[in-house]
Amino acid sequence: MDKSEKVAVSKIFEVPFSVSSYKQHETNTALNAIKDKLYVTDWRWDPPSVYVARLGLDGVVDNGFGGPDGWRVETLPGSWAYQAGFVSRGSNSDEGVIAGLQREDALGLVCFSADGTLNAGFGIGGKMVHKIRTPTAGNGNADTDATDRNNKDQINGSAGGLAEAEDGMFYGLIGHRFASSGTLMRILENGELDEAFGEHGMVVVKYQDKATGPVGMVWNGKGQGVTVVGTIGNRGSGFELFLARYSFDGQLDERFGEKGFVLFRSADLGLPGNPFQMEFNHVARHPDGGYFVGGYVMDDWTSGLVVRVDINGQAVEKFNDGKPVMFQVPNPADPEAYLDTSFLSGGMSVQVNGKLVIGGSVDDRSSGYAREVLLVRFTDEGKVDTSFTPNRWLSFRPLIPSIGEAKVTFLSNVVLHSPNDETIYVSGDGGPDDSVASLRGFVAEIK
Repeated sequence: MDKSEKVAVSKIFEVPFSVSSYKQHETNTALNAIKDKLYVTDWRWDPPSVYVARLGLDGVVDNGFGGPDGWRVETLPGSWAYQAGFVSRGSNSDEGVIAGLQREDALGLVCFSADGTLNAGFGIGGKMVHKIRTPTAGNGNADTDATDRNNKDQINGSAGGLAEAEDGMFYGLIGHRFASSGTLMRILENGELDEAFGEHGMVVVKYQDKATGPVGMVWNGKGQGVTVVGTIGNRGSGFELFLARYSFDGQLDERFGEKGFVLFRSADLGLPGNPFQMEFNHVARHPDGGYFVGGYVMDDWTSGLVVRVDINGQAVEKFNDGKPVMFQVPNPADPEAYLDTSFLSGGMSVQVNGKLVIGGSVDDRSSGYAREVLLVRFTDEGKVDTSFTPNRWLSFRPLIPSIGEAKVTFLSNVVLHSPNDETIYVSGDGGPDDSVASLRGFVAEIK
């Protein structure tokens, strides 16, 4: 891409499977750059099932995965509350994907080979369920003032997930917004827990005796463990946004922050008191080993939140003078007001040059409820990158073939592709309203 060229939406693909309304509608996209394929996943409640399809970069369904329809569905017995994420297998070749579901006390996994069949070398016939003890501290859910969306509906950034690691291993995180605690585990290539991590492969994510809702994580590199982000507390007790870094053996890395934790309170965001709501939802690694964290703050306006810390958990001074970024989209109808801007429903990726591409939503409630996809790029100095789009950021309503232009969208994933990160793929769901039954999964190509 020429440096003077601005990005725009070039293609919209519709996810090939349509899942009934008996589910929490979510679409996550995983990209295998070696084979130039896009994997998408979804799930349903009854019977509990995982859906996976493989698309070419042109959006055409790949019939080499799952037969004539190009997609597979597999049941996962049990009662599940959230989608748990999506990881690809094989760093240099397309070896399939692992999709998961979770509830407070278990993580369920389904492993697909590159041809769409279940991987017999994973778990029992390609499936595995890891159960944990219900956390003893707290009552399972902390009090919350969340009003962003009905609690029964999952959006990316609201619950734990999966993260690829070295040697075919991956991390699983059981957790959700406002949980009493969460559980982190490392899983071997065959689906078994890695006994070298924590206690029999598991670690409880907990800060003192406070309710700790972990929702996102990122692998730190070979032999370096994993970093988890989330939110502690509620409006009554006061919010604390956290990063927690765990070493390869599952112990908190005490070189990071204060005994493994880095906390951000309302005063650290420049707020005079407790906001109505604030959360960390996503984390990504910077090429220098530090981190970007994305989320939102709901106060007078809802603002997207971006934080940057170095490898030791300290603020990076060159990034917005060491302060968090509060991003707001102006309201074109009122120069003194802003549209609700959030990175809760979204995702983030870091380009090789250190720039952050972060996705979220912008809501306009002036004439009914409308939510558009939002995509912004920040420079390494914490400034909105004016070379990214003509308007400094990109917002759009995806034109989904089966329903037309989506009035309401919920973004779930941001993926970079090509050696120079020239192409961006985002995935999510859109529909004429926010009814789960009306939403359809989509993938947008932006370049």
